[in-house]
Amino acid sequence: MYNKYKDQGFEVLYFPSKQFGTSKDKNGNKVEGQEPGTIQETQQAYREEFHVEWPIFDYVTCNGPETSDVYKFLRSAQLKNQHSEKNSIEWNFGKFIVNRKGQVIKRYGPGVSPDTFDCDEKIVEWLRTTE
Repeated sequence: MYNKYKDQGFEVLYFPSKQFGTSKDKNGNKVEGQEPGTIQETQQAYREEFHVEWPIFDYVTCNGPETSDVYKFLRSAQLKNQHSEKNSIEWNFGKFIVNRKGQVIKRYGPGVSPDTFDCDEKIVEWLRTTE
């Protein structure tokens, strides 16, 4: 989907977090976070395994007192499915749609596949909208 729409202004920005789940490091030791290792190792793994071309930023904090600025911004949007009682990030792979003017217009949970966005009433419309 990224390759299909990137020339029309579509961009994916990935902000990994170690706040969710546990995994194992290269030595088999249990570690916090689904993405063990350094950010460089995570970036390399995504580029090699999934052929990711979009920017992968440094690890961020999504919830709590140390929430990163990007998540403070994303979570501040007044959306139908987002309010003060339901505002925390529930798991990795949450998705926020930001329009060309930098406004958050949609939020999707981790269970929503990005493939469902590839239709006229979603990504095509979002790319067409300039407001």
